[in-house]
Amino acid sequence: MLRYEKRTKQYATKILSTIKGFAVNEEMINDALAVVNLLCETEGIDPNKVSILGHSLGAMLAPRIATQGKGLPG
Repeated sequence: MLRYEKRTKQYATKILSTIKGFAVNEEMINDALAVVNLLCETEGIDPNKVSILGHSLGAMLAPRIATQGKGLPG
């Protein structure tokens, strides 16, 4: 299992100064896809067993993350 915080929670002060043009892709979707890709390429991890779980905004965006991640391994 790999757990991480979304950017707006982890780097809130830094993001406040660059909030212009910041949307769900930058806040969550791009990072979730990068994590899936990293896990699928990690030795010892079966890419067919990689799943994404989210709650709140992450759960709401899960279908969009899955759609955008169709080309990823696994």
